[in-house]
Formats: sequence, structure tokens, C-alpha cells
Amino acid sequence: MVRWGEMEGRLDLLFYKLNRSFKNAVYVKDIADIKGGKRLPKGHHYIQDNRGYKYLRVKDIQDNDVDYSSLYNITEKTFQILNRYELNFGELFISIAGTIGKIGCFNKLLEDKSSINPKYLKYILQSDVIQEQIEANYIQTTIPKLGLDRIGKLKIPLLPKEIQQQIIDVMNNAYLDKRAKEKQANELLSSIDTYILNELGITLPERDTSMEARMFQTTFRQVSGRRFDPKLFDTHSQNLFATIKNVKYPKEPLKKLIIHSIAGDWGIDEEMEVKENKYDTCLVIRATEFDNLYNLKLENSRVRYRKIKKDRIKQLDIQP
Repeated sequence: MVRWGEMEGRLDLLFYKLNRSFKNAVYVKDIADIKGGKRLPKGHHYIQDNRGYKYLRVKDIQDNDVDYSSLYNITEKTFQILNRYELNFGELFISIAGTIGKIGCFNKLLEDKSSINPKYLKYILQSDVIQEQIEANYIQTTIPKLGLDRIGKLKIPLLPKEIQQQIIDVMNNAYLDKRAKEKQANELLSSIDTYILNELGITLPERDTSMEARMFQTTFRQVSGRRFDPKLFDTHSQNLFATIKNVKYPKEPLKKLIIHSIAGDWGIDEEMEVKENKYDTCLVIRATEFDNLYNLKLENSRVRYRKIKKDRIKQLDIQP
């Protein structure tokens, strides 16, 4: 039951079911200043010069932290247009368009003397309880969006400072343990790769990124009837092909080992009117659904449903 006085301008039941009440709950707007980000202005582009200003994108947020090595650069001219949206040292950020609800912080979070510890706020925003609120609050359009006003109305349980610190300590230890196990897993995978390559007698060629190595020639006979793609014929690719060709074991094209292969289909928008007997609405898996370790991760705030022709679904449907 929702009392009339508790209504927040919405009539959907899921919103009130997920927008739970906590003991001593506070709104985010009451404990933090909320400001938006900004896309690159039209006509402005990223630059190669690492001395430029850094620009944070959603794809740079990995495991609720910033992958600083992937940050793109912008010119000072572009920065002067965007400087009011600058992310300052110790501030939290949240993704609000496309991929919703990624939480992170710029560099280290600073301790303060307010009623809520910023590190606790980061962890609680990442929790399932708050992520459910976020899911209930974003606007579902072609590109999902979470308004700044909706962020301000997220309800946060305000616990005593000593309890906040206990939660911080538990989460810090959990992340340290997680990173240690990921490191062990990566080392194991690397050792497996090394073992397999050694058994096959393959030594992968090193990539030469010098200007001289990036210039090459090929004959028209090699290109004729094939892809007009420089990458296929560059020095590194040719060295790789030569290495595989010299392996003592039998070799077969991949197509001979595949039972069934077919290209995907993006379909049409879910809202478009079509003949229902010819189309079905189904989940479409995109490349962005895979993380950096090639694991398929379907997040409710990001998945897309599209209308696909039924005859195509029979060809495309992934079977266990």
C-alpha cells in the first residue's frame, strides 16, 4: 500500500516497490551536490597528444573504477567549453545514459566530517538495493537515461559512522581478494597460452610499430579476389601467417570445423508496427554485452529487445 502523501508524481507500482523505505533514510540530494556531464561538442574531436586534457567515457569505467590507460584526450579549446563539467579530485561519478548506474570515483575519495563517508556512499550506490532504485527511475527510450533529479531522489540508508566504516572495511577487503584471484586467474590463462604455443612450436612475432614497419607493399595477384584491407597484408599479419604455416601439425581452415555459421540481424525497433505473424520480439546480443574477459553480461538497464523476422530467428537462435 502507498499512501497518497507518499506519492512522488508517478503511478507505476514497480517504482514504489523498489523505492524502498529505510530506517533513517536520506535522499542523495540532501547529502551531495549533483551535477551533470557533457558530450563532446559538435565539430570537436579527440586528439592523440597525451598532454591534452582527459575525457571520461562510460566505457572507461571498468569494475566500478576508472581505466586511466583508456582515457581519450581533448584540446584546451574543447576543455574550455566543457570546464564547468570538470570532474574534481575525490568526486564520485555515475553513468546516466546508455549504460546506467556505473559508479566510480576520480582518484582517491577523501575523508570528510559530514554525516556520510564518501567511500560508504560509493559502495552503497553500487549495492543491489540502490541499483534496483536506479533501474526503477531511469527513462526507457532508444538510449536509456537517468535524470539528475531522479539521482537526487535515490534513498540512501544513513547509518552511524562506525557502521559505515565497518562496511567500507568489508568491501575493501572483498575487492582486494577479488583482484588477487583475478590476478591468479590471468596468470593461469597466460601459462596455458604459453604451454599451448610451445607445444605447437609457435613463437608469436613481435609487433613493430615504427613508421617503417607500418609501410609495406603487396602484389595485385595477392589482393585480387580478396579483401582490400591493409591489415590483412601488413608486415605483422604476414609474419603471423608464416609462423602458423611453418607449424609441423596439420592445419585446417576454421570454416571446415564449424557446423553452422550465420551473420547476426539487428532487426527493427520494438515500437515499430509490423505484421505480428511475421515478427517476434526477442533479446538481441551485442558486442557491448561482453566484458574485457569475453564473458557475456546481460544487464537489465542495457539489454535491447528488437523485432526479428521469424524465419531469421530459426537461423539465428543460439542453442545450448
